[in-house]
Amino acid sequence: MAVRYITVTPVTKLFKPATRAFGDIAIVGTANNDAIGPMKTPVPITNPDSISYSAKTTLSAAISTAVTAVPVTSSAGLPTGPPFTIRVDDEVMQVTALAANSLTVTRAANGTTAASHANGAEVVYTTKDKAVDDSSTPPTWFKGNLAAAVRKTFEQTPGPTTVWAVRENPADGNNALANAFAEVAKLDVQIVLLANTPLISNAVGRTEIELLSAHVNTVSKTGGDGKERIGVAMLGKDVADPAVVTGNMSTARMVMVAHKSTEDAAAAVAGTIAG
Repeated sequence: MAVRYITVTPVTKLFKPATRAFGDIAIVGTANNDAIGPMKTPVPITNPDSISYSAKTTLSAAISTAVTAVPVTSSAGLPTGPPFTIRVDDEVMQVTALAANSLTVTRAANGTTAASHANGAEVVYTTKDKAVDDSSTPPTWFKGNLAAAVRKTFEQTPGPTTVWAVRENPADGNNALANAFAEVAKLDVQIVLLANTPLISNAVGRTEIELLSAHVNTVSKTGGDGKERIGVAMLGKDVADPAVVTGNMSTARMVMVAHKSTEDAAAAVAGTIAG
């Protein structure tokens, strides 16, 4: 009998492992004007008193040792409330003001020496151990509704492993919430909520919570493995009439919380579910 040999290519990854992020939360919300957290950039938080975050851009033109206006390709992702520091090559600079494509800086920060830098040099902002919400003491990352919601989720015992804070950009106008949800759609999270957004009536809270409901339903069906999610929303304090819950909110992927609290009950419940 003739023996015939064939050549095969072995495949070791026949199945892609499932992606899951059980209990991870995304919170979308507004922050005070003096907050320094970036806009529409999801920032992962595992401890409300400690954030490690990095943002990068590049110089759009060369700078000399005497220049204090630093041209950059974009300031998107950098904190919106100076002062903060950046690093260009080995030089550390303190940013005192920023525009879309320019940073006003103080040179020779942190004992370094002002230097010349080539066009395209990397500009890095990195921060560690920044308080998420301490209204009396800076730094004030996400100060306001968003920060308070993040902290409230972590107050639950047990609490969540990771909370993604996504700050709305007021410059987006009526599209601010939708644009923030577009960023959340990219995350592997299971629980999504709006910071301090009670449903009180058709005029107060309805539009925002219907957007949340649409987000969790759509992404759960189309977002792929690991992106299935539920939304958590709250009625207004002492609101007990279920008529305020519209058909667009009444889905299997929405948790609606009735409560008598003056705090963010949705954040508390989300933290409890995550834990």
